[in-house]
Amino acid sequence: MNVRLTVMTGVVLCWFGWTAPLTMAGSPLEHFFARHCFGCHSGADAEAKLDLETFPRDFSDPATLKAFTQIHDRIVAGEMPPATEERPEQSELAAVTQWLSHELATADAARIARDGRIRMRRMTRAEFQNTLQDLLALPRLEIKALLPPDGEVAGFKKVADGLELSPVHLAAYAAAVEEALTRAIATRSTPPPVVTRRIYPAGLFKFGGNLVQGNFVLLKDQQPDPALPIRGGYDEIEWYISAPDSDADLEERKRVFKDNDVAKSQSSVGLLVPNLAGYEAAMNVAPVYPGEYRMRLSLWGFLWNQGMVEPAPASQAAVLRAHEEGKQQEGGRLLATLTAPSLAARDHELVTWLDAHESIVFDPISIPWRGLQVRQIGGRTAKHVGPGVALDWFEIEGPIHESWPPASHQRLFGDLPITAWPADAAAVPPLREPVRSTPGYFPNQHVDIPPEERQPALETVQSTDPENDARHLLGRFLPRAWRRPIASDEVEPYVALVSKRLTDGDCFEDAMRRMYVAVLTSPEFLFLAADIPDAAAADATAAKPAPLLPLATRLSYWLWNGPPDPELLAAAHDGSLADPAVLHTQIDRLLADPKSDRFIADFLDQWLELDRIDETTPDSRLYPEFSPLLQEGMLAETRAFLRELIDRDLPISTLIDADFAMLTQRLAEHYGITGVDGVEVRRVPLPPESHRGGLLTQASILKL
Repeated sequence: MNVRLTVMTGVVLCWFGWTAPLTMAGSPLEHFFARHCFGCHSGADAEAKLDLETFPRDFSDPATLKAFTQIHDRIVAGEMPPATEERPEQSELAAVTQWLSHELATADAARIARDGRIRMRRMTRAEFQNTLQDLLALPRLEIKALLPPDGEVAGFKKVADGLELSPVHLAAYAAAVEEALTRAIATRSTPPPVVTRRIYPAGLFKFGGNLVQGNFVLLKDQQPDPALPIRGGYDEIEWYISAPDSDADLEERKRVFKDNDVAKSQSSVGLLVPNLAGYEAAMNVAPVYPGEYRMRLSLWGFLWNQGMVEPAPASQAAVLRAHEEGKQQEGGRLLATLTAPSLAARDHELVTWLDAHESIVFDPISIPWRGLQVRQIGGRTAKHVGPGVALDWFEIEGPIHESWPPASHQRLFGDLPITAWPADAAAVPPLREPVRSTPGYFPNQHVDIPPEERQPALETVQSTDPENDARHLLGRFLPRAWRRPIASDEVEPYVALVSKRLTDGDCFEDAMRRMYVAVLTSPEFLFLAADIPDAAAADATAAKPAPLLPLATRLSYWLWNGPPDPELLAAAHDGSLADPAVLHTQIDRLLADPKSDRFIADFLDQWLELDRIDETTPDSRLYPEFSPLLQEGMLAETRAFLRELIDRDLPISTLIDADFAMLTQRLAEHYGITGVDGVEVRRVPLPPESHRGGLLTQASILKL
């Protein structure tokens, strides 16, 4: 069976069933019970308190159906009758298990036709976050931390029994929706100003301090720059220098650094140690405005050999991270992992979302931590031998907006104008965060931001007909939010809420905001619909959604971990999703979309518990080869492996035995596989003698 066929089969069985009548009297099961089971399972002293003579035979009862399913499985496994009793003939076993299997399937199909296959359940917190992000067209949204953890059933978080709803949940949902709306609503009629800067690292505060101390080296034309000599000293000491950093040569280096205007130098900086708290390679960039930012940088790897720049035996690597304000010395959010080829400068470009006041940090992640900084070891930089990562320059441009107001705002307010707050307005104005920069970081609001932007005039969405505008906007928003058609009377309670808030003194923006919070914390939004039973679907007089809508929703929340898009909903509305060919095409389309990466990550986190990989850290004395870069490759391998199985429709046996692996350079080195260069994950054939291949030999699984 192939992986894609397995996916397809699961979906088909989710929708199609079969029916057949149940007849128990004179069945093979009754004869089997009488010959092999009643001796132990009957009467007041029945084993396991299971009296099969009096046990109900009504398979339409869920408890009975579950019990007989367990009985079937025990018989098939050979656990019943027990090994100490007379064994049934193979033909008798086959007859009873085939009969029981058929009757159980028939009863289950009848239940599906009556009640639907899938129970209603609330979203998981990951689904809630993704749904808000897609619904509001937000490039990035991180609100899971605001929500209570989801319950698990058999290790999975998408089972209805584990997804309770409490007042604590509702309060958290409201707070999370408020955060999402704050990110979505535009607060100005024009886009914020775009700022651009090229930064040379020698002038950055943390880089300068490390250059003076000798953890970093100044490089020009890929050789040591004489503007700042290499630091030596304590050559006779083999390891730790106990002398303080107030050595005379340190003061001299500070003077040379200043006299030679090293901070204004456009020379490269070579980093010889990984990032440490307090010594991190901060780029001194923290946006004033949230948005998409384009970042470019040039970097390369080398081997530092006692004052000489030599070719590295392999490419090095670095990462860019974004840190919340005031949390620069914590883990940060990974933006990109970049290859630094040996002695060959490579320009990298990425466009990514940055929140206001997130600071950017550069980390030479391929450099191993040896327990001491270079400045703390005898001989210092002059005697040090080890890999290095050189940064030539860094550029940032943004915020970049394709349109204004952004799509997120248009989802909420359409084309209503954003204008200045009326001076004579009686309503309460909306709250606005003042424009501010992070002290010591680019951009500086007093220098890099135009004067008129430093204290902008208050602007907000305006409406000349608030009630009708609210009705129109809701008519567009509700079908997407609730993932189904809506009736006109479903809109009116929310329009009434807007009207009440306006009467109570809210401005139009805030009144609509309260209404959107109500919509996005309603059961219609929070819960994923159950199947519509056949009887209800056939009732033309009932005001029911299209019977295929739950299937469309189930597909998207499985393969996208988020809401269905218009194309999938359209296939449900017109009934074409019931056609297996159309269903197959939609599955292929969903899996080919980048949003299916959510499924890959979320499914593996639950099935293989990859989200627990940080719970243990290998002992650095026993496993000095372990590093964050290696762990990053571990996770990437398992995720890329499942993606490869799906994309190539590989046999499901590949999960156990594969002749390839999905590797980064660092993970390939760990596995003893040569010829892999760079941080990118790629398919690598395994040599015949390799014991790798399949899930069970992957480093992420072994670490867990």
